[in-house]
Amino acid sequence: MILSIHRDSIEPIWAQIRTGIKQRILTGALEEGVLLPAPLELAVGLPCHPAAVERAYADLIDAGWILETASGAVAVATGLAPRRKDALERGLSALIDQVIRQAHALGITARELVERIDESRTTCPAPSR
Repeated sequence: MILSIHRDSIEPIWAQIRTGIKQRILTGALEEGVLLPAPLELAVGLPCHPAAVERAYADLIDAGWILETASGAVAVATGLAPRRKDALERGLSALIDQVIRQAHALGITARELVERIDESRTTCPAPSR
């Protein structure tokens, strides 16, 4: 699993790990049911203290994104499709709000913004599904 941590960030390392794993779940890079590395294994790869990974896992378990299996391993939870869609839509709404605020601050009208979006739709390839 590819994750990165930034030691100079104000966000704690465990929270960076949590966010990274959740983002990978949301984007489908980590599929439902996939086993995650043991905390020590992930900690060695990052590198960080295993307690940071354990805390990130505990937070994700509490939130229902991952679960502990009967064997003690940790896996991505199943049945996440509706939650993934809701979370992605909330994220998109936040991005749209940010773009609208920035456009307003720059004096870009709603019509100009729509025109730019239409132009980008013709120059940007559609995402594959």
